[in-house]
Amino acid sequence: KEEHRPFVGMSVAEIAAQQGKRPFDALLDLVVADDLKTYFKPPTFGNDDESWRMRGEAWVDDRTVVGASDAGAHLDMIDTFAFSTQILGEGRRRKLITTEEAVHQLTEVPAQLFGRRARSTSVTICRAARRASSPTPWASTTSSSTAGRSCAEQI
Repeated sequence: KEEHRPFVGMSVAEIAAQQGKRPFDALLDLVVADDLKTYFKPPTFGNDDESWRMRGEAWVDDRTVVGASDAGAHLDMIDTFAFSTQILGEGRRRKLITTEEAVHQLTEVPAQLFGRRARSTSVTICRAARRASSPTPWASTTSSSTAGRSCAEQI
């Protein structure tokens, strides 16, 4: 409802204090007045520079496997399972990890953990890194202009 718009972004405790009510009473009054259409979500944590720096350290730590998660076990949290997207997007944007290292962490590290033998690893990683950094990732990554050049030169 329009009269509840000022409460968007406020905690239940803040709304209660503003209305001179106990938090639980304020919550119930708000929800009932809005025909049970009001929803609440927990505050977002971990989007600050320090949290991202710690993620970057974990991503390149030899003791971690990126993408290994028990996120589905926590029914009280919203989990998006977006590890690879965060590494390739936000991790690179914040200069926490290079494209090559991100692709290595997302492909070769789990493959080695599960006993997969490396086959053309550097070629595969190079192609994946080029696709990840390409404005048209669906386009072919082999051309005469890239033949014979190192992966770093081709990206």
